[in-house]
Amino acid sequence: MGCRAVHFSVDADTAAELLAAQSDEERREVLEHIEEDLWSESPEIGFETDKAWDGIHRCLTDGTLAPGEGPLSKFILGGKSIHEGDDYIICVVSPEEAGTAAVAAREIDEADFRERYSRLSQEQTEWEPSDEDFEYTWGWFENLPKFFADAAAQGRWIVVSIDQ
Repeated sequence: MGCRAVHFSVDADTAAELLAAQSDEERREVLEHIEEDLWSESPEIGFETDKAWDGIHRCLTDGTLAPGEGPLSKFILGGKSIHEGDDYIICVVSPEEAGTAAVAAREIDEADFRERYSRLSQEQTEWEPSDEDFEYTWGWFENLPKFFADAAAQGRWIVVSIDQ
């Protein structure tokens, strides 16, 4: 089942290897190494947002799936997009950007997130916004800012991987 997102906290060498990759195939090879080797050895480097990534991004930006602007956009699609094909989305967020995003998210509590979510419409989202979906989306988001803050504090990069 596709369209699931995982965030990875990686060291500077792994981020550099990913950024230096010359093709989507090379990028997917590095991502496969992150997923299969690094994540299995250190489960704490991964943070899943499942299919909630779509709603999370829309709530933190202008309600669309455009990359967005500002620090809150960095949580999903606002990092440096490095995959050109349609089968994956891969974005990379620097430790500095991750820290700025985490600080910006401090003001977002469940009530604020619910208010942002309530502005979404089915025409925007292709799904029916509902209380049940809000709980699902909030549940996947609420600890994501801490993941970003921890990565930033350790000087680690965030890789956002979404399979299409």
